Amino acid sequence: MDGVQITLLTLLLGLLITLGVSYFQSTTFGKIGVKSKHNRPTFMILGPNNAGKTALYFRLVNKLDDEDSGSGSSKISPTVSSIEPNFGEVNLPFSSPSIGKPFQLIDFPGHLKYSQLLSKLMLEEVTLRKIKGVVYVIDSSSELVEIAKNLFKLFPLTERLTNGIDFLFAVNKNDLFNSRPVFKIQEILESEISKLIKQELSEKSRVGGSGIDQGDDDDDVEEGVASFGDTRDFWSSVVSSKQEFKFEMLEGNMDFYSGSVLKNKISPWENWFDEKVVNTT
Repeated sequence: MDGVQITLLTLLLGLLITLGVSYFQSTTFGKIGVKSKHNRPTFMILGPNNAGKTALYFRLVNKLDDEDSGSGSSKISPTVSSIEPNFGEVNLPFSSPSIGKPFQLIDFPGHLKYSQLLSKLMLEEVTLRKIKGVVYVIDSSSELVEIAKNLFKLFPLTERLTNGIDFLFAVNKNDLFNSRPVFKIQEILESEISKLIKQELSEKSRVGGSGIDQGDDDDDVEEGVASFGDTRDFWSSVVSSKQEFKFEMLEGNMDFYSGSVLKNKISPWENWFDEKVVNTT
């Protein structure tokens, strides 16, 4: 083999190595959201349809504009259930927005058919470490069985971090005559989740996992973030089959506060945001 051939082979080998490294970076690093425009400090608003998520989102992102205008009313326009995520920005803390820092605020659709997209957004685009808190909006007069099912699948995702992700359960529409008190909503949710856990742990055989995207490979998640085999693995590590589930068993802090988006009675929720910002800076 002459010198020209050796040179050509060397150049070809170098090109192949360069292409291989580029492919590795795009497929591996891209999976954990390094290149995502949403990979920055974030608060997420979740919950079922018609609970008031989108109304709360627009009230929060428009808050500074309302204060600047001097209206003080912070009126919101009628909204409909989101069919795709809303991405916005808020300056926190709310108590001093002019000197605050920008945080991404995401309002995610409540329909269960979007659960896989939610998993992708949280794991790969924003990444768990960038999520500073989850606001889970609940209609105080609604049925809670489906909400319990959603939380049962969601917690194995948010609890992958060592200290979990903090939740604010924003119990909305507390001004309605048929609204439930906050403590009662918490009790019902704990009871319904306990039923789901016992059912999960009592099953002798399973086909696939029942959680949100629980079959991820370890390479698909952030370094230092746990990956449970499936929902059953997670819940068996949290509570035994003879125990009743309590929110305090989770690593993340679980706070319940009532309010009303329509009546602009959301100061306890704003205080929760401010507390999270102070504790994470």
